[in-house]
Parts: sequence; structure tokens; C-alpha cells
Amino acid sequence: MVQIEIQADGSLFVVGVLSGSFVLAHINAGGSLDSSFGSGGMVLIQDNVVFRGGVNDGGIRLAVQSDGKLLTVGDASIGGTFQLRFRRFLPHGEVDTSFGSNGVRTLGDLPREFGYFSTGLAIAEPGGGFTLTAVSLFDGGTYLLLRVTSDGNLDPTFGGVGYVSGFDVGNPHDVPVRL
Repeated sequence: MVQIEIQADGSLFVVGVLSGSFVLAHINAGGSLDSSFGSGGMVLIQDNVVFRGGVNDGGIRLAVQSDGKLLTVGDASIGGTFQLRFRRFLPHGEVDTSFGSNGVRTLGDLPREFGYFSTGLAIAEPGGGFTLTAVSLFDGGTYLLLRVTSDGNLDPTFGGVGYVSGFDVGNPHDVPVRL
């Protein structure tokens, strides 16, 4: 199990990781799977970009948006190019085809040589986006904090570009110190 998000009605959304995929489950307040969500209460998503082989390759996090839609984020980095992959689901677990390309949006143009992995912290924001940490893939690197909106874009009100770092990645709000 990777994450549990409790809802106002006492129900839970659970995110779990399987080799090469992740599962979203909705559990009623009484503890039974919500049969109206996905297939028998669960949605299984194959994603060999985020999960490249092992169960701990990629981190995956969930934010429940104010309209009941679900947004997930995972690392889609390739060859030192840091990218995040977002998927959005409708409240009952169907893919939201109006989001990105058939429910999937990749956010690129992020500082190189960082990545978001299963050890990374991500906090679901009240507006349905995320604040998350990325780790450096180079010696002497430190933190990168990113804030992403509910539509999978960097939030420019955070650090002027959507991220701040403890390493100089070209953002004037970077604070080059180690945590």
C-alpha cells in the first residue's frame, strides 16, 4: 500500500503498487469495496513508464479533487530528463478522457537530473493538485520542491516558476543549501 486518503463520509481511497502497474481502490466507510467504483471497487492501471520493472521503481500519489475526480502523479523521467505523468479519473473510476491525451498528461521542462520515486514525499493539495519532492540524481544535489495544480501544470505562484531547489537550477528563488 502506498497511500490512503480518507473522505468526509468515512470512505477511503487506497493506492497500491504492483509490478508494472498500480491499483486504485475505493472502500466504503463500513470496510467493503465500493462496487460502483471501477470494476468491483478497484481500477488497475498498467504503466511501464512509471513502473519500469520493480514495485519500488516509481512513486504514485493520489489527490481527490473538489469535483470528485481523482488525479494521480508518478515519475516518467527518461535518461536524466525529469518528467511527471498525471492521470485523471472520473469519480467512479473511469478514465477522464477530457484530461490531456486520453486521461494522461506528461509534464516536462523540469530541472534535469531529478526524479520522483517511491521514497519521495507528495502531499495532496486542497485544490486537487500536489506539492511534491524530487531527489537529485547527481553528487552534491539536494532537494527540489514542486507545486502542481489540479490540471497537471506547474503552479507559477510557487517560487515564480512552480518549483524551488536547494541547488541552483536557474530559478531566482533557489536557495542553494542542503537540508
